[in-house]
Amino acid sequence: MYFLTGGWCIGRAVVTLHGWASRRTPFSQPRSLGTGVRLRLRSRWNGNGGADTAHVSNENASGRSIATSRGRLGADRQTTTRFEDRSVVNVAKFVRPLSHSDNGGTTKAHILVLVENLSVPFDRRVWQESRALVDAGYQVTVICPMGAKQDREPEVTIEGVRILRYPLTTAVGGPIGYLREYSAALWHTMRLAIRVCREDTVDVVQACNPPDLLFLVALVLRLTGSRFVFDHHDLVPELFQSRFPHRGRTLYWMTRVVERLTFATADAVIATNESYRKVAIERGKMSPERVTVVRSAPDLSRFVRRQPAPTLRRGKSYLTAYLGVMGPQDGVDYALRALAHLRYGLGREDVHSIFMGA
Repeated sequence: MYFLTGGWCIGRAVVTLHGWASRRTPFSQPRSLGTGVRLRLRSRWNGNGGADTAHVSNENASGRSIATSRGRLGADRQTTTRFEDRSVVNVAKFVRPLSHSDNGGTTKAHILVLVENLSVPFDRRVWQESRALVDAGYQVTVICPMGAKQDREPEVTIEGVRILRYPLTTAVGGPIGYLREYSAALWHTMRLAIRVCREDTVDVVQACNPPDLLFLVALVLRLTGSRFVFDHHDLVPELFQSRFPHRGRTLYWMTRVVERLTFATADAVIATNESYRKVAIERGKMSPERVTVVRSAPDLSRFVRRQPAPTLRRGKSYLTAYLGVMGPQDGVDYALRALAHLRYGLGREDVHSIFMGA
């Protein structure tokens, strides 16, 4: 069976992380991870000297695999990175301590993750990022909306990740609906972020789009010394263009401006694939060494091989499956066109397809 995976939210993706956890150290000075922490990179280079993380595998101290990625799609530059014990993947080539001194004591570096699109842990990519950070020795707080049917508690700690949630009504109708949603989300996120900052030092803000407005929260926290990592999940200008094709170029260029401001204020960018990395470098004017590709991957402890079920093929020789979101911007129509070409253009009648998602 062949899988076509849609979007980026697939299983236990382990992404990150931040080479600038210590707000008291100048950005230009690289630092070691410290005693007991090892970082191993095994790379296949493309000849340009790049080391863009494309596949991440995470093992805990017992050696049990926490996450892995074995994709082959669109990886010009591939780096296989393995977390070992308390090791942490860095977005750029600046490595900072996992902890810092505070009033004579040692405090874990604190990462504040901002997400508006989905609740956590329902958002699997953000959830696996957060768990990877905790496993690497960071203190992690997540601010996100409440889910419609799940993730309803306003505050909860799960597996070492503190989660603060706010009520949010999702957008309906046209752009005005999104303006209402994003305005409310920005207000709640700002309110909770300031609360977190008052309670404890925030060393790094990791903002996950959409929308491309969370840089405003990062700018406020930067006044206290926080660094900003932009976790680039979606191309928002193209997303709105696909949802509102008749709104003209005004809406497109408005979202382009906001996107550019996000890149301009980011210390580093996490991209989900090489195409997004290219956008960050060319359209966002980011320095290439500050943009790292980290792909999502299934949790192999849950995504396990089963005995084949021949009935699923419906009498065909081959079975293809799509698993993911099926929104207007997700390109599922291209898969349908490809299947139509396979059937009517090439005359193949030995393939059955299943599409799963919402």
